[in-house]
Amino acid sequence: MFLIAKLALVTCGFYMLTAIVLEVGLLVLGYVKGGILYGTSYRVWAVGCAALWLLSFSLAWRIVMVPLRVGFHR
Repeated sequence: MFLIAKLALVTCGFYMLTAIVLEVGLLVLGYVKGGILYGTSYRVWAVGCAALWLLSFSLAWRIVMVPLRVGFHR
């Protein structure tokens, strides 16, 4: 399989999983505590989403690319 496509699919999978878990968590928290995060600025949301993407990409890199690099050094 193409390396970039495989890396992109694994990254997307991790990002979607974290986004769904975060969304459910925010819905539950909003139901329990009432309105939350309305005053949060765009920059805070952007940094948070960027951090989630970076975490997802890092996990995907470790799963896809690190075993491949180990195979090249044999």
